[in-house]
Amino acid sequence: NEKAVRNAFAVDMAMGGSSNTVLHMLAIAKEAGVNFNIKDINDISKKVSHIAKISPSLSTVHMEDINR
Repeated sequence: NEKAVRNAFAVDMAMGGSSNTVLHMLAIAKEAGVNFNIKDINDISKKVSHIAKISPSLSTVHMEDINR
């Protein structure tokens, strides 16, 4: 649903984000019938603080480390 798509994008932005995220979230939203576009992406990314840098973004922290 729309809330899940927006939440997933916000989490990814907090963890560093990527151009792949934009492409994948737009595709997921389209398949789910959720109205989610570049304006929504810009709005969310302006509001969400970057709190972590997750590999492969030149980081030694990986997704499996998040659980720990």
